[in-house]
Amino acid sequence: MDFQLDKTENLSNGDTVTVTAVYDDYLTETYGCIPESDTKTYTVEGLDSYMTSFDGLPDGALDEVHTDSRDRVESLIANKEQICGAFIDWSTDTPDTYQVDTQNLKLYTSYLLVSKGADFGAKYSNRYIAVYHTTGSMSKKSWFGDSYNGDMYIAVDYKDLKFDESGNLIVNLTDAEYTYFTTADNAYNYWMTSNKDCYKVFEQKAVAPAAAPGIFRRAGCFRAACPAEDTHPGPGGPGSFPAGRAVGERAISRQGTLALPQALCHNKAKTARI
Repeated sequence: MDFQLDKTENLSNGDTVTVTAVYDDYLTETYGCIPESDTKTYTVEGLDSYMTSFDGLPDGALDEVHTDSRDRVESLIANKEQICGAFIDWSTDTPDTYQVDTQNLKLYTSYLLVSKGADFGAKYSNRYIAVYHTTGSMSKKSWFGDSYNGDMYIAVDYKDLKFDESGNLIVNLTDAEYTYFTTADNAYNYWMTSNKDCYKVFEQKAVAPAAAPGIFRRAGCFRAACPAEDTHPGPGGPGSFPAGRAVGERAISRQGTLALPQALCHNKAKTARI
């Protein structure tokens, strides 16, 4: 006797699976066995389920993630060399001047990317990105003569968030990556617009920071040195830069891969799926 299931994959709690017994007359003639029913339907339960929407989240479901992401951003800000390397050049030297507003550091928005399916090329079932905003100024005496004064958006990316049978959110807090941006539009384009081919995208806005008068903005984005639609693969595969510049004119990852200048991006655009 064999059994056939009408569904064997992509199952979620609450789905039904029908099991059908397949046999021939030899079974009944030889053993005198006659099944009471050829089919039986079961309801799927006890599975972990991936986060697919901001709607219906239990109160406080993301508190642990937000605590971890804020701690990470504050730690990054305390690392002057890394922030300086992200926003003005690729050196790890201590900046000559450095001031970042930690008092007004706020969660600006959150993005949720939900896979459309493996056939669409999504690498993860979902990704949750917490984007923080503050302002800062820094400078370095170098042959570039670089400085930065303006908005700072730092995004922390978590992967494959899911709920257990009891409704508790399970997040691997050790597997987080950072991206740096000088404008909110660049953050949105990099994470949301450029991923619509393989993910369903959702945004949950937290707070809109007011622009400080007289701040000089330099358009650009981390990892790509140009808008999100012209991103370049990192050394670990598409979109894999772990850290790098935020500003558009020059970019380099911590692993030493130089991105194209912005003037060249539109002629040598590549699509990075992340």
